[in-house]
Amino acid sequence: MTSSPALSEAPAAPKAVRPSSASGTSTKAAGASTKTKKTTSKTAAAAAPPAKPSRATSAAGLPLPALVAGGVGALGLVALAAWALVSGRRRGGSSSSSKDGKDGGKDSAVKGPCSKLKPTSRCVPLADGSGCVVRREIPADNSCLFNSIGYVMHRSKTRAPHLRNVVAQQVSGDRNTYSDAFLGMSNESYCAWIRQPYNWGGGIELAILAQAYGIEIAAWNIESKKEHVFGEESGYKRQVMVIYNGVHYDALAVCAHPRANADEDELNYNPRGKRGKMIIAAARKLVELAHKESAFNGAAEKKAAAAAAAAAKKAAAAAAKTNGTTAASTGAGSGASSATANSTSGSSSNGGSGTAGGAKTASGAKSSKPRVARSAAAASTAAGAAKADGAPTAASGSGAGAGAVGAGLSGGTKLSCGDCGVMLDGPAAAQQHAHSTGHVNFSEVAAA
Repeated sequence: MTSSPALSEAPAAPKAVRPSSASGTSTKAAGASTKTKKTTSKTAAAAAPPAKPSRATSAAGLPLPALVAGGVGALGLVALAAWALVSGRRRGGSSSSSKDGKDGGKDSAVKGPCSKLKPTSRCVPLADGSGCVVRREIPADNSCLFNSIGYVMHRSKTRAPHLRNVVAQQVSGDRNTYSDAFLGMSNESYCAWIRQPYNWGGGIELAILAQAYGIEIAAWNIESKKEHVFGEESGYKRQVMVIYNGVHYDALAVCAHPRANADEDELNYNPRGKRGKMIIAAARKLVELAHKESAFNGAAEKKAAAAAAAAAKKAAAAAAKTNGTTAASTGAGSGASSATANSTSGSSSNGGSGTAGGAKTASGAKSSKPRVARSAAAASTAAGAAKADGAPTAASGSGAGAGAVGAGLSGGTKLSCGDCGVMLDGPAAAQQHAHSTGHVNFSEVAAA
């Protein structure tokens, strides 16, 4: 009976195929060839000389040492450029600051309220215009030194009694330093002497006050234009100033503006600081200007000489103007003078009235100038009196004067003044002209 396909046996699994002898032979041959190649390469490597190690290269193919050297050089150039830029800026800043200093610190001075002030012997602005050094006047009452110190120490001009006592106490408490030889008198005598309000102070008192207050006192001398700092060797950190003209002390202070309130004065400062140095420079300028205006520089003599020269010039101009006006007035009124002289000489009985009338006429012929000549009769009377006394008259000359001519001439003779050329009618007119002008040269004019 035939079995159905469903009931047939399952097919058997395929058996593993063993490699054939040929394939095995080829595999062995390949392994042998590989070993042969390795052996050949080793033999070639052993036979060839050893090659030098090659340098490391970058991705771009450049040697790494060269690349590093180039980078270092580039960094050096960058650093050099940066240094040059910074140094250039520093040099530029220093040059600009020095230029500003040469120009007087315009940028900083413009900001100050006193930058445009003109320096005088009473007020000098600081270099930066932030304030000015001013001279505070102290009364001249024999205690000006003490009151000036009282102002810079206590803002008071009436501290002289207190400061005199301070000096006396310092001296009496240190007899070794303030010996009789140092003071020029005994210690007790000096203490009593300095307390008197009419005795002046000086360098000894300034040195004592500097020690008592622990502050430097700079005393400026107008005559020498120099300062003497008392207490400088003690190392005090603050300083005050006074000014001396030979007989009087005033105080020096710093204010924000010349019209500022004195209660706001800056009285002490650090002399070694920047502002302190500007204050000292301004004080030195003030002293120099005061010296120029003082008698130490001959300012008083120069001023007096200039005033005298101006007065002489003015007087000469006034005299020239007066003489010119007088000559013109005399020429214009010569006819009136001649008539007055004739009436005076012709009327001997009533000479007094004639003289008065002649004076009135002569003064009427004159201009309204302050200088009015006397009448011809008065001039003749004065000339006669002078001649009787033996004194020379104003019209007397060296032979050609009016008096000499008038002695032998009639009243109608014409005379000419040789100094100004004025024509005069008769000796009386010449006499009056000589009296009013001082001219003495007259000559007779021949009749036409």
